[in-house]
Amino acid sequence: MADFKLKMKFPQQRKPDQRWILYGLESPKRTKLPWDRIEGLFNWTMTYREDSDIPVRYGEICRETSSASQKNHDYLQGKNKDTVWIVSHCSTPSKREKYVEELRRFISVDIYGRCGNNVCLPSQSSKCYEKLFKEYKFYLSFENSICKDYVTEKFFNALNYDIVPVVFGGADYRSLAPPGAFINSLDYPDPRKLAEHLKLVGSNSTLYNEHFQWKDKYKITLQRWMCDLCEKLQTNSTVSIKFNLYQWFVEQANCKIWDSDNNFRNPELSKEELLMKLVETTTR
Repeated sequence: MADFKLKMKFPQQRKPDQRWILYGLESPKRTKLPWDRIEGLFNWTMTYREDSDIPVRYGEICRETSSASQKNHDYLQGKNKDTVWIVSHCSTPSKREKYVEELRRFISVDIYGRCGNNVCLPSQSSKCYEKLFKEYKFYLSFENSICKDYVTEKFFNALNYDIVPVVFGGADYRSLAPPGAFINSLDYPDPRKLAEHLKLVGSNSTLYNEHFQWKDKYKITLQRWMCDLCEKLQTNSTVSIKFNLYQWFVEQANCKIWDSDNNFRNPELSKEELLMKLVETTTR
């Protein structure tokens, strides 16, 4: 593993018995690598992708063997504000900022951090989260990129609090979290429909509390991915070579952006392809 710089010099060959591991947690949209120069150099990959040789996740949800039941707890009680978003990157590949701009036309969204008018200092983020998540019903866990499997601490951190995360990303969230633990914005055709659903849930304690039933049976833990790496190094004698890294990590990530005309789309599609997809949608 090494930190790559585009102009750095590195060996063009490796010893047959060595394992070179390509490690990175950023999405393809935020990863700059000399793909042509590293083709065929690496044995394994260690990224957020689930089909990596060593998948790296920001958290895991595991079954809780002994937990006190919270069936009679009303999670909506005391929450008098709708939606909060804590964000520091204001221009992103996913265009999440454009989605939120549209969403705010239909429901109240208070923005904290560099991209909003409210202050939440990074050095005091834990205290900030604890305070805000007691007041707000929903938290926008919006990723900067909508790419296959890409999900960050924004999602797992929110699950530690008594707030419903609204996700915006390319991961299969149903495989990561129990039913009801989140609301997926990609399940709704546009921000207005999402806002209507949030208003409905946020005004009904029965519906709102259903999103916390999982807390009786599960808990959030850190993934021991370094242990996974160590175990694989100790037990796996395979010295394979990872070819077509660009195709695997970039092209097959199927990254999308949001825009008001086409909702979630692949930015690489041509105008003709977009028109064909629009025709297919309207003629179903």
